[in-house]
Formats: sequence, C-alpha cells, structure tokens
Amino acid sequence: MKRRSPDRAVKSLQSLPGVGSSIAANLARLGYREPEDLAGENPEAMFSQLQRITGSAQDPLVLDAFRCAVHSASSLEHDQELIKPWVWARLRRQPPRILFEQLEKVG
Repeated sequence: MKRRSPDRAVKSLQSLPGVGSSIAANLARLGYREPEDLAGENPEAMFSQLQRITGSAQDPLVLDAFRCAVHSASSLEHDQELIKPWVWARLRRQPPRILFEQLEKVG
C-alpha cells in the first residue's frame, strides 16, 4: 500500500475524533500517516518523542489528544467518553490511581 504524503496524512488523521489540523500535523511529524497506524501505540511515548523532535515542551493537552486518537484508532467499539480530548484532560488532573484504573478499562 502506498503511504500518504505528510499533507495527505494530515487530512486522513483528522478523521479521528478530537484530531484537528495541529494535532494531525504533529502525528504526521511523528511518522503516522493513517488512523490505523495509531492502533496500540503509546501516547506518552509519542508525546515524549514529539518533545524531543521539536526541542521544546509541549502543552499537556497534546498528550490528551494523543490519548484520544490512540483510543479511537485502537478499538472498533469506542468508549464514547474517551473519544473526547477534554475527558482525558479531566482524567489527567485526577490522582494517578484514577487515571490508571481508567486506562486499564480500555486496555
């Protein structure tokens, strides 16, 4: 299968819930071209890699959007709450135990 160019990848990645042009561009910068490329990926590792590539700290909301995108790409039956980036932001502000419990539920 032919891989999409970065510009076409941005359009394709924007089909995921919670992924706008900026997040899609960051995902393309990390080498993702199709939504299914994100299935099973580690959002925290992706976030760290983006910070290394850009040489600057990223807003934690980027991590929330990565978590949302990976969840969306990893499951045919989405938890309707977890395809909303702001839910991940709320979870991120909870004690770590709450976040880990939620992450265990979604695999």
